[in-house]
Amino acid sequence: MMPRNSQYHVMSTADCGQIPKLPSTNTLGKPHLVSGFIHHKTERIADAQIQLTGSDIIVHSDLYGRYQINAPSNGILVVTTLSYNCKQVLVPEHDTLNIELMESM
Repeated sequence: MMPRNSQYHVMSTADCGQIPKLPSTNTLGKPHLVSGFIHHKTERIADAQIQLTGSDIIVHSDLYGRYQINAPSNGILVVTTLSYNCKQVLVPEHDTLNIELMESM
C-alpha cells in the first residue's frame, strides 16, 4: 500500500523528449535530499530512472520502488522506465515526493 502523502506536480506526460529548460538559478531552491516511491496504482516500480534535468545526476529506484536524489526545489525530475509513460515532476520544497507513472499503451 502506498503512503498517503503522494503529492506531486506534473509538468508533462506527453513527450519527455521535449524536456523544459531548468528555471533560472534565482528561482531554484537550495538542494536537499528528496525521497519517495515510484509506483503505478498500488504496485511499486523497481529500476525506474530519475534524472535531474540540466545535470548528470541520475538515480534508480530500488527493488521496492524507493529512490533518493539530491535536488533543488523547483528543479525538474524526469522519470522513465520500460512499459510506463515518461513523467516530469517539479521538485517540492519538502523532502517527500511519491511519483505515480501510467502504463504506456
